[in-house]
Amino acid sequence: MLPSFSTWWRALCVVLLSLATLAWPQAATASTSRPAVLVHQDAVATLHHGVATIALTLHVGGENDDGTTVNVALYGRLTARSQLTSIFDQQSSPTTALDATGPLALDCRSKGVASFRVGLGQNSLPSSNTNCTGMSAAALDLHCSANCDGVYPLKITVSTQERTTRIWTVVAVSSAPVPTPLHLVWLMRSSPLSEKNLQNEFQVLAALLQRQRIPVALSVSYVGANYLQWNTSAYAQGLRTSITKLLSTPNSSLVTSPPGNIDYAGLSANGLASEVAEQLKASSSIMDVKPSSFVALNGPTSLADLSALSAAGAKNVVIPEDDLRTPPSQTLTWGAPFRVSTASPTLLATTDQPLSALSMNTSLSPGLASALFMGTLAFLHFEAPYAANVRTVIVPSSLNVLRSSFVSDIEVALRTNPFVKAAGLSSVFSSSLVGTNGAPSVQTLSSSPSSSWSQNNYLNVLRLTYNTTSFSQATASPQPVDALLVARLSSEIVTNPAERQYLIDQAATVLSNQLTQFKVNEGSITLAGSGTSLPITLTSSANYAVTGVIKLVASHLHAPKKNLVISLSPPTKSLRVPANIIGGGSFTLQVLFTTPDGKLILAKGAIQVRNAPTSIVGYALSIGSLFVIALWWWRTHRRTSKGRHAK
Repeated sequence: MLPSFSTWWRALCVVLLSLATLAWPQAATASTSRPAVLVHQDAVATLHHGVATIALTLHVGGENDDGTTVNVALYGRLTARSQLTSIFDQQSSPTTALDATGPLALDCRSKGVASFRVGLGQNSLPSSNTNCTGMSAAALDLHCSANCDGVYPLKITVSTQERTTRIWTVVAVSSAPVPTPLHLVWLMRSSPLSEKNLQNEFQVLAALLQRQRIPVALSVSYVGANYLQWNTSAYAQGLRTSITKLLSTPNSSLVTSPPGNIDYAGLSANGLASEVAEQLKASSSIMDVKPSSFVALNGPTSLADLSALSAAGAKNVVIPEDDLRTPPSQTLTWGAPFRVSTASPTLLATTDQPLSALSMNTSLSPGLASALFMGTLAFLHFEAPYAANVRTVIVPSSLNVLRSSFVSDIEVALRTNPFVKAAGLSSVFSSSLVGTNGAPSVQTLSSSPSSSWSQNNYLNVLRLTYNTTSFSQATASPQPVDALLVARLSSEIVTNPAERQYLIDQAATVLSNQLTQFKVNEGSITLAGSGTSLPITLTSSANYAVTGVIKLVASHLHAPKKNLVISLSPPTKSLRVPANIIGGGSFTLQVLFTTPDGKLILAKGAIQVRNAPTSIVGYALSIGSLFVIALWWWRTHRRTSKGRHAK
């Protein structure tokens, strides 16, 4: 006889409970704690008499005396930049191991954080101990007798009862003064488009301004500038204040940086060169600051683009290194400005893509990312340690992605780092630096995507520019004007004509939505006489005032002032326009409310006007006169009739 369903169910429950009981001890001992994290590491070890120490701080978690240990291994110095890739990826060292410490007990922790020192020795090693007094707790032999300068990989292995964590980092060793340190230009890109962006950007700049200030090249896209300028949140206000303070720092500058997909070449080729100039000055116009002499592009760039930008006044331009046929970070000849032709008036410089990616790598802890960042800069110095002229590395980073603790670490490290010095963009763009240190004076751009414009694209951009310029004359409020400017400029991108037309139409809709807020009251009017003034009422649902011209158009109308300048503030504006009406009857009055230059109609309406040639008083007087005449005639007729009967 087969077991019943309930019997099978009971048996299954027993099996599952048994398995759960067996697995529970393992689950109970499994840790929910996170892997060990590098909080801080000295990026440079300066040898004094062949000996140096570096400080490290780890977040381990757990309790003291739980058997947690750390082991630090030193690897041979790096000789090629490509070797850093495996370190960044936390995989391995491309060089062989030189030395390693024994397990060091991390029994002196505060809130899960342990700090200790590791010694580095050239010939004689520093003394070792295992306490937590801040002295060197372990020593590593550099295995060099003469010049030990360079960048060395380190592997930090943290072992707990629950897991083993391996952290790959680098340390720069220095034994002599650095005659010509690198110049680091930190190009921070701001483009807040959400409250979360605002918060992160504010925190990053606050961290940067909290300590000794370093020069920063700040670029703000006009899309982000418009969002920031008219946002009323506390973070927006704080970010605006931080930007103002940052730009007051010596050698800091605001950099013009339109969106990366703008078709400068297409605009210029299609007779819209003025729009290229608008692209360059839009951000500073929205932020109401002085325009910058530096332009930073972040998209594919062609020779035609650079020619269009040069014609618009851009003489110092930063481009992504991927825009060059050979990215400079893959060569040893970088760090100097160049031209794309010997006749070009524009000086160019490129960004460093690997360092840019590292600065925004959120998979690494801020402490580890900053150690690798500074270590990479040190390695770039060692590529040409005796360069006769300064070399500059430009690192673009998005404020949306940067972490405030990373920025703080870099700011502190730059104060004492012998290999690199923070600088502004003005130190890059000097014609005297072209071709220095063996860098090419003329470089070749890689191919860039082609773009075509239709006649409809051109005409609609022209019309939109025409209308938005006219609208800007009607209001003193910059907010709606900025919104229209951003919508228009954002449509001028590298794409096919159909997609571009869609964006142009979207921008035109932004203007249309503004115009729908203004209306002419189309209620009918009855006039008592030809010399009576016309009552006109306009309404507005906008949160700003506009100034425009009232125009009256009708065949029966003669107005001494057909064009009347008025200011319309929400919600209504009523006025009376003196006019002479020719003839009687009814007619249609067209009322146009236009911008001051008359090129754009803000609102229009058709009003039915009924004109009575004689006034009500006139009618009353006429009727009264007729009554008097009739009465006089009746009385006269009656007297005459009585006289006849008497005879």
